[in-house]
Amino acid sequence: VLFGTLAENLRYDDKKRQLSVRYQIPPKACSNNIGGKLPLSGFLSLFDEISTWNLLCEDKWRRPGVSTHLQAELGPAGLKGNGVKPGDVIDIRTRVIKLGKVLGVAHAEAIDVDSGEVICIARHTKYMPTSLLLKMLLGPLMPLTKIIASLATKENTAEIGKEAWLDKLFQFQDIAANKQCGRINVVDYHNNPMGVCHGGSQAVMMEMLGHKAATDGLVATSAPLLRSISVTYLSPGRGALDLGVVPVVSDKYSTSLCVKIQSERGSLVSEGILTFITGPIIESKARL
Repeated sequence: VLFGTLAENLRYDDKKRQLSVRYQIPPKACSNNIGGKLPLSGFLSLFDEISTWNLLCEDKWRRPGVSTHLQAELGPAGLKGNGVKPGDVIDIRTRVIKLGKVLGVAHAEAIDVDSGEVICIARHTKYMPTSLLLKMLLGPLMPLTKIIASLATKENTAEIGKEAWLDKLFQFQDIAANKQCGRINVVDYHNNPMGVCHGGSQAVMMEMLGHKAATDGLVATSAPLLRSISVTYLSPGRGALDLGVVPVVSDKYSTSLCVKIQSERGSLVSEGILTFITGPIIESKARL
């Protein structure tokens, strides 16, 4: 929903076993809080979808699986700090690294069409259940599974305006004065087809609150650049989700923050580590 139709531009290379898509960035995928650019968590959301399709193409049982870990970091083009803005065109390429009875792992990268440089890279790990029941529920019986899941999910018919930006689509409530904790209500356009908060949506929430906390005094610059994000998924997220930010480590070049997402009942839904570049980009690149 947030990123529009991707399926029309999909290309699959049998020899390379690579799935790719050429994609023009829409305004609603960008954030005014970072200068009207597509956030790194936005790339992570795209990688999540497209690498899942790649795994489906390779898997003889067509298992969509369940994401357990997603991570992305800036490449040479991304580290220049110019960012990707509405109207820019990128190539997203994914390939399967491993596909077994339990796990599926895919690599992904985003390429600047004009320069050919790598904007960012990612790794996606999925739990690929092989029991007959789970294969049926996540395969041929997926329509039935979606209906069952929707019964446990509060319906929300909120519409997304064509010109809505990411900041409007992910609005926090009850943000603390230090910007280190806040709550967000999950609605339909945050969810995957199972009626559960999408892994990419959770990453966007983490980056948005992490950026607010970072610019409110946790780092030494007013314009921190997110260099990497790593998210581990632990349980389904529905309804109101509470986010909290905790500083992990910091030096003159970078600051790492831990962002946790919990359900209203206190169950840990996911946990992310976000590393921001806080010193001069050239110095940080040389050190990293």
